[in-house]
Amino acid sequence: MYSGSIENGQMHGKGRLQYANGDVFEGDWVYGKRHGNGVYNYHDGGKYDGEWLEDKIHGHGTREYAIGNKVCFQLPVPVLPLNGP
Repeated sequence: MYSGSIENGQMHGKGRLQYANGDVFEGDWVYGKRHGNGVYNYHDGGKYDGEWLEDKIHGHGTREYAIGNKVCFQLPVPVLPLNGP
């Protein structure tokens, strides 16, 4: 079930979507895709809080697992030059 902004019949702007399995995404939408910042709460108690690009986790984010582990990351992983800047 979706609640939030809609444009041209698609989720667009700020909104909240609850999936059939109990997962919930709340954040930015661009024409039906998660895009921008948002929080995805997994039905098992874990969550991802961070950036999205065209419906995929991308950029800076934090993933917390239901067992308590927490991982901070950036996708894609930046490649550092071998010979310095």
